Amino acid sequence: MRFGPIRAVVIDDKPTHLFAIGAGLAGVGIPCMSYWYNRGKGSLVPPPQEPHRYLRLVFMDLNLAELGGNPEPETLEAAIEDVLKQIIASDAGPYVLVFWTEVTGKAAQVGNLLYERLKDIPLPLAITELKKAPFLPKRRAKGEDVEVALQKMFADLSRKLRELGKEITRLSGVREELNIVAEWESRATEAAAGAINEVVSHARKDAADEKLVGDTLKNLLAFVGIAAAGREPAAAEPARALDLGMGEILIDRFSTSVDERTYRKLVSSVLGPVIAAAPAFKDRHRVAAALNTFFHVDVNCKGAKSNERGVVIPIGRHLPKSKIGLTHTELLQKEYLYPAKQNKDSPVLYAALPAEARAVLVEVGADCDHAQPKPRSIRYLVGFEVPKKYKDFLVRNGKTQSPSLHCLGPWLIGGKEIYLIVSTRRFITWQHSRPPAGKVEYRLRTALVNKLLHDYSNWHSRPGIVEFRPS
Repeated sequence: MRFGPIRAVVIDDKPTHLFAIGAGLAGVGIPCMSYWYNRGKGSLVPPPQEPHRYLRLVFMDLNLAELGGNPEPETLEAAIEDVLKQIIASDAGPYVLVFWTEVTGKAAQVGNLLYERLKDIPLPLAITELKKAPFLPKRRAKGEDVEVALQKMFADLSRKLRELGKEITRLSGVREELNIVAEWESRATEAAAGAINEVVSHARKDAADEKLVGDTLKNLLAFVGIAAAGREPAAAEPARALDLGMGEILIDRFSTSVDERTYRKLVSSVLGPVIAAAPAFKDRHRVAAALNTFFHVDVNCKGAKSNERGVVIPIGRHLPKSKIGLTHTELLQKEYLYPAKQNKDSPVLYAALPAEARAVLVEVGADCDHAQPKPRSIRYLVGFEVPKKYKDFLVRNGKTQSPSLHCLGPWLIGGKEIYLIVSTRRFITWQHSRPPAGKVEYRLRTALVNKLLHDYSNWHSRPGIVEFRPS
């Protein structure tokens, strides 16, 4: 059972200090995971099952090794670097590192060393510090009962929560963009939790006995899946059916929270000036390719079948001429490309292009087709993946050489920047009970599939007017 991503972690070598900041964060509404640093062994307790991908705040004692006197920044940094590599995943998102410390005058130096030395994991967006002293609990009196001491500790910490909350708000505000993504994530989580709460409220009303709410909830979730996908598809793929049904509710609940005043004010104040000035990047083309891939393409499709909606099946240079009537090169040059420009470089590029272009089939069935767990005719549009350097042969003045062609991208597929040019006139159908052979490398998202399907259906439909003209 999982309960969502952890948002913060706390690391300290003193259990009472660890308890203080962990309880304080929880008290101001920030879920956190606490790790005790066993300085004798240089390890964390409990040991992380795996590095965290979804951390946003890391509170760490600056002097984990409890070095006395005036410890050198290099010595402090070594222990901190070792712990960060245990808790931060290589694909982790943005986070702020907060040194929770009693050591003065070292945080900035240690932070600079981390930025110089830390490898293999993402660096923090910012490194800042929080003085321990104002938020530590009173020491346990000699001989005092442990339970009594803990009661006093909780009472003492509760009186400090307001000030701790202010400090955490200040610290997270060190990077305003972190505030935005944390707020966005919170809205998404609350939308999902709110959707579940609403379903449970209906279960409570229907249950004959409060003890039977769980059974009724199970029936309601099954009912949602059946209503969204149909009984047979829901029975075959219950997880997909449930997602389909709950997805609409989730999106609706999420979209309504965008009008929350604090969130709108935060985003407007931080992003408004950036939008007005136009965002700037070191490599705008590559950023655009990465974002296009993120929004247009699902690359996490392990196990996807070749007859699922939107899948792209590479077929390389093995286009069946007997079925299409043209070879790979003939089809590409006659139907997908502009002719070579009249300059010394273009003919060379034009001649090299077919060898680097990869033919693909793009599935564009309607949603309702995929709701039927029965053999059916499957439509595939024929397209080509073309490296970025050949773009001028695909698009000129913003247009492809035929209205039936769609140039999609640029995308980052397999670490390479490519365009996918797809024809809504050139297609094949598959009418076998088994899906066609081929490994799915990625899948187009719904909006793109709907666009291609719309243009395909328009291109292959008569205008609907019967008209007789005299000769």
